[in-house]
Amino acid sequence: RAQGEGEHAAKLLGVVADVRKAAEMERIKTQCLEKFGRVDLVFSNAGIIGEPDKGVQSTSESSWRCVLDTNVMGLVHAIQTFIPPMETQGGDECHFVTTASGAGIYSQHRTTMGPYVASKHCAVVITQALRTELEARKSNVKVHAVCPSVVATPLVQTTRYYYGTQDDPLDETSEFFDSKLNSDGMSPDRVAELTLEGMRAGRFFVITHPKITKERVEARAKEILGAISEQPITGY
Repeated sequence: RAQGEGEHAAKLLGVVADVRKAAEMERIKTQCLEKFGRVDLVFSNAGIIGEPDKGVQSTSESSWRCVLDTNVMGLVHAIQTFIPPMETQGGDECHFVTTASGAGIYSQHRTTMGPYVASKHCAVVITQALRTELEARKSNVKVHAVCPSVVATPLVQTTRYYYGTQDDPLDETSEFFDSKLNSDGMSPDRVAELTLEGMRAGRFFVITHPKITKERVEARAKEILGAISEQPITGY
């Protein structure tokens, strides 16, 4: 993109990198600092859906690691790479944005995709922990967790490149999710607009699909509170 035409071309830099590798994230940071001199906004957006037709038991160890290395360790690498220069460079406040998922704040309600849901729960909690740490030291970096529901993206298709199955026919479950994302999903542009609006408003959680998210979070809270009420009284 940096080689494209137009008045903004000189302000763009395209870098191919694997977020699962800390050294690759360091390379992105170095190139950004060399070209722009500072980093004010970081969007940790790289993620994969895993294998939509498989659950916790049927997902292989290598597939589990692929999901967690991308969706969890990719986020950790982004945090550990970019937060330090954002804090030391001086100037105005900076923002670190995690693309988590609505699946990271409500209960698992499907018989498949357990690894993906687990990874997004991790992403939410890691981002919450980061916020607590930064606020404790009065950091200039503000943190946000974007938790969308269905968004029209090629997530199912692009994930298949991680597994080398991009040329294979889609299984029935993957075909369903791919179709649902792109027929019912919110546009990525709208998600971006809502994210920027949430950042400007200073909100930690950016909930792009509030109706369905509210219903599912309330169902999860009801389940947990019900379980608590059933426990014997221990004095603690």
